[in-house]
Amino acid sequence: MTTNRDRQLASLLRQHEELSAKIDEIRDAEKAEAIEQIRALMATYEITLLEIEGRKRPFKARGPRKKAE
Repeated sequence: MTTNRDRQLASLLRQHEELSAKIDEIRDAEKAEAIEQIRALMATYEITLLEIEGRKRPFKARGPRKKAE
């Protein structure tokens, strides 16, 4: 036997799925727009991926400095 509570829960779960799908759709569209803007700015200012990401390897540790004589 299906109770009113069960129907409400099923309805809310359906709404949740629909809203989640809409959220994902909007987020994907906004992300694509942001990527397009980033690429345009990178092209305008000649920014490379290396400049965005930074150094891949850490600097090598140096030995102790030599004292000036």
